[in-house]
Amino acid sequence: MEKREEFMRVRPSSLALLEGTLGLIVGLAVGILGWVGAAQGFDLNFDILLRGLMLGMTPGLAAVIALTLVYAALGTLVGYAHGELYNRVAGWTERAHVTDDAAAEEPAAQPKGSRIAGRRGAPTFGETIGRRRDK
Repeated sequence: MEKREEFMRVRPSSLALLEGTLGLIVGLAVGILGWVGAAQGFDLNFDILLRGLMLGMTPGLAAVIALTLVYAALGTLVGYAHGELYNRVAGWTERAHVTDDAAAEEPAAQPKGSRIAGRRGAPTFGETIGRRRDK
């Protein structure tokens, strides 16, 4: 007996919401780091990276708000594109099938009186020691 799951479709709007939220968090972090970096100053490599991530904006409160919105919008668009792309590829491959052979196997027969009936076939270390003492 084989257990099969089918992943037929992903709602692009759900994936867009997820990636838009991630973009919002990243944009907020970049904006705050840029604002703090203008006052505190970072090393040259991080400062150059931060300037690129700030999309040319001058650090400040307006940049924090604008970067948060821009990154959220870009994340939403990319998430929607990812959802559509997944649905198209899943349609071409006649749906993605995932088979879990381990979960589908029938459980082995349990020894009578086992405390772990239904979970696994082999006795635990404690049960083995108890059987040796009984002999």
